[in-house]
Amino acid sequence: MCFRKCFLLILSGLFLIFLSGGRAMSQIHLGPKAGVQYGWINFDDEPDDIDDLSDGDFLKSTPSIGAHAGITAIFQVKDRFYLDAELLYVVRQQVIKGRLDPLLKNKMFTHLVELPLTFRMNFDARMWNLNYEYFIGAGPNVSYWLFSTGKLTSSEIQEVDLPTVKYRTAFEAYEDGARTDRLYIEDPNRIQLGINLVAGVMFKPSEGNALKFDVRFDYGHSQFARKDYGNYPDVIEYSEPMQARYSSIKIGVAYILDTKVSERKKGKSTFKKK
Repeated sequence: MCFRKCFLLILSGLFLIFLSGGRAMSQIHLGPKAGVQYGWINFDDEPDDIDDLSDGDFLKSTPSIGAHAGITAIFQVKDRFYLDAELLYVVRQQVIKGRLDPLLKNKMFTHLVELPLTFRMNFDARMWNLNYEYFIGAGPNVSYWLFSTGKLTSSEIQEVDLPTVKYRTAFEAYEDGARTDRLYIEDPNRIQLGINLVAGVMFKPSEGNALKFDVRFDYGHSQFARKDYGNYPDVIEYSEPMQARYSSIKIGVAYILDTKVSERKKGKSTFKKK
């Protein structure tokens, strides 16, 4: 609950800054955004002894596809410099397979709320009588881990005639008598930080509106939890590695609307002159 309150405070504070600072900025644009991502897990654990094996020696991450949708706000700071703020609901797919156990496979769907901020620079361009803008940028990414669901199978599980273990995350310590349909994660990093690099193009089909396409590389800085592993009550030979980070390549499209409609209509009258 503490993590949730902190994350909501961060969101509220950032948006208050944007709204108050927006009066001094020359243009503000808002619009919906949606897209897909192609992501993978990087294992960070290091063995205590040189003869020990790391998680990466037992497991491999299979890059998988996810999706995201939400709203984007664009603030023009000065000339060609912009600040993009997005509020996204993200579903990412995380697939882990075994190197030593060919039957081991864990397919997890993780749900998050993300707030990526991008400081970018725009450049005017023209091709085939078409005017457009392209841009590059970078910035931080803050996300809040809501929950995860998944299916786990392995040689151990199939030996007891269970095809899969279906589970949902429980952000608490594992204790005797715990539910068997839970993945118990102690001390999770539910607020996660990352860095994003962005490039894209923007077309303006009509006055005040724009269509934006971007490609984003997100590098996860925060590990999933402070503890080394998450626990499944009925599984002995496999524990979920938590000393790992998530990175992805996102492709998104947004339809941008100018919020200063009144300025575009200034000086116009709805009455016909006699």
